[in-house]
Amino acid sequence: MHKTIAFTILLALFLAAPAGAAKKAPKNSVSFDPNTYSCASFLKMIGSSAKSGEEEAGVAVMWGFGFLSGLEFARSMENPSALDDKTLAALVLEYAAVCKRHPAFTFFEATARLAGVSEKPAPPSEPDNRANPNNPDGPDGPGKKTAPPNRDIPDTI
Repeated sequence: MHKTIAFTILLALFLAAPAGAAKKAPKNSVSFDPNTYSCASFLKMIGSSAKSGEEEAGVAVMWGFGFLSGLEFARSMENPSALDDKTLAALVLEYAAVCKRHPAFTFFEATARLAGVSEKPAPPSEPDNRANPNNPDGPDGPGKKTAPPNRDIPDTI
């Protein structure tokens, strides 16, 4: 009985702690949205001597590193690069180069450029169902539906 009450109190405290912590953000917290943070802001922050500017640019670069690492993993299924001072410095220089050429870019657009994606892919116009054997028009054209071969039945009996 006492264990149940203690567990219930502990669980209530555990669940209440994050809710209280979420209400109060630290005074020195940095918020970052790659869709609204501009390259011009990034260039201003890396040139700033203020600590808040360095932190804001640092958060942006860390976000970019995480995004690019995830993309690299998804493309090659190999572990991404480790984060160290050299990698971080190189990434800051790469972002600075892209942002100097395109100061109106959002940080997400700059990251897409670094990832080798120069523009958003166009939405597909219509799915190509010609290769689908269950398509009423079939792979051979309108009205010529072809059933897929049944691999379970041998050709000769």
